[in-house]
Amino acid sequence: MTLDIAAPAVVIHLVRPSMDGPELLLLRRADTLKGIWMSAAGRVERGEKAWAAALREAQEETGLVPHTLYSVDTNEFFYNIARDRVIVLPVFLGFVAADGDVTLNEEHDDFGWFTFAEAMERIEFGGQRRILTYIQDEFIEREPSAWLRVAI
Repeated sequence: MTLDIAAPAVVIHLVRPSMDGPELLLLRRADTLKGIWMSAAGRVERGEKAWAAALREAQEETGLVPHTLYSVDTNEFFYNIARDRVIVLPVFLGFVAADGDVTLNEEHDDFGWFTFAEAMERIEFGGQRRILTYIQDEFIEREPSAWLRVAI
């Protein structure tokens, strides 16, 4: 027997500058995973590139459009118990303007801009905290590789 592996969706973390340093946008789920804080995520539509899905999901879920987009060079992955399947999600990082207004869609009932330390306290899943640590180390604390920048 083999285990199914699926890559049906993407994750996009949104970061803005602030006086106290970079802040990460977290959204609180209102439907699936109700009450869980996480970044924007969603399905890739037929024929859509993963990076384009990330941009679309950011705009649909938050109203924000990143001015700079990176492939994070790692994936979020987890085991879906209900479907007995490993889910792999490409991860993207979008930098947005400090003064952008967040407009939530029906999937979320609250949002907040948090330091990376504050975000780590709110994120429930270890795999997502691992990715936030990676983003902080490779994209915030150092200049990201130009090879990972997506031309948008």
